[in-house]
Amino acid sequence: MSDFLNAALHCDRYPRQYYRRFRIEPWVGKSTFPRHLIPWVEGGSEIDVQISWENPPTTVFVECKYGSALSGRTNQNGGSHGFPSDQLVRNIRVGRHGCSKSP
Repeated sequence: MSDFLNAALHCDRYPRQYYRRFRIEPWVGKSTFPRHLIPWVEGGSEIDVQISWENPPTTVFVECKYGSALSGRTNQNGGSHGFPSDQLVRNIRVGRHGCSKSP
């Protein structure tokens, strides 16, 4: 995992270690983003690959785009609300919201 992160982020920041409760889960469904936090209605998301471990608690979302580009918009958000609307930004928003939840 450390080699993957260092290669993906073009750095040498993550040392090799034993990852407790290491999980790789494909196509993880995420619930609808809370309506009161954004000015449009947005459906649920499906993360292509979710990688997680406990030490320290970490979750990585992987967007797999083999042979295709990121979509410039998401369902029900074409960018007309004044906020970025592409798939990458949506995954960041969904991930950030997941990190802010209390255990």
